[in-house]
Amino acid sequence: MKDWHDTRKQGKTAFVIKNGVLFWGLFAAVIWSLAMHYIQPTDPVWIRALVAVIVFPAIGFCVGLVTWRKKEKEYRQREDETEARTSG
Repeated sequence: MKDWHDTRKQGKTAFVIKNGVLFWGLFAAVIWSLAMHYIQPTDPVWIRALVAVIVFPAIGFCVGLVTWRKKEKEYRQREDETEARTSG
């Protein structure tokens, strides 16, 4: 949880943009575009890339928010457990 303690100092917005939109969203967009190019090569590549760059980062935003909330919940539970052990 030490890593999360350091990560959360950057803030929710930075985490969601960096990990959700940029990392997850753009990575998924590139992989999907390449895969679709080989599966259905008849469609223009630029159309798929344009759609992918819009759709996947939007999904990545949601992934980033869900991940943030999950990590925060785990962090708070561990903090509460630690506090209960030290005060009790």
